Amino acid sequence: MSIVKVFMDGKTFEMEVDKDTTILEKAMDEDIDIPFSCQSGICTSCIGKLVEGDVEMEVNDGLSDDEIKDGYVLCCQSFPRSEKIIIEID
Repeated sequence: MSIVKVFMDGKTFEMEVDKDTTILEKAMDEDIDIPFSCQSGICTSCIGKLVEGDVEMEVNDGLSDDEIKDGYVLCCQSFPRSEKIIIEID
């Protein structure tokens, strides 16, 4: 289980996410309104900056190599892989 903090719209949201659930799926379960559209890793509506921790993305086709290198992730494809994760969403 990971503790995931999401900073979005001047607010901080915290949730426990298991390793088999995406950050977006858990946010939806918790009524946290992370923007999304396709949920398949293409549209990039759910992009966020990974500030701390590790995630594994199944699909990251919507991100450029530079975005990945700079720490951007797609919440719809991000499975937690560390105890603590912090993501900023603009």
